Amino acid sequence: MVERVLVTGGSRNIGRGICERLVADGYEVVQFDVLAPENPEAGRHVAVDLADRAATAAALDALLAEGCESACKTDPLWWVMSGKN
Repeated sequence: MVERVLVTGGSRNIGRGICERLVADGYEVVQFDVLAPENPEAGRHVAVDLADRAATAAALDALLAEGCESACKTDPLWWVMSGKN
């Protein structure tokens, strides 16, 4: 089973490097970023402005619907954005 990793700000600079490394190490990477990625091979990009609470919650809900619920629920951001805190 491939592990999925969510990286916020993964489109550029340090975030891009983190995504590239995770992909090279065999992880399925999902990037949440308002900017388009410099390296489209460094994971799947989801265009979302993390300053927009509703948009971020919707993007997280869509990710959860794909079947990563057990992993994502351990992330404090998910709890905050989902309103379950």
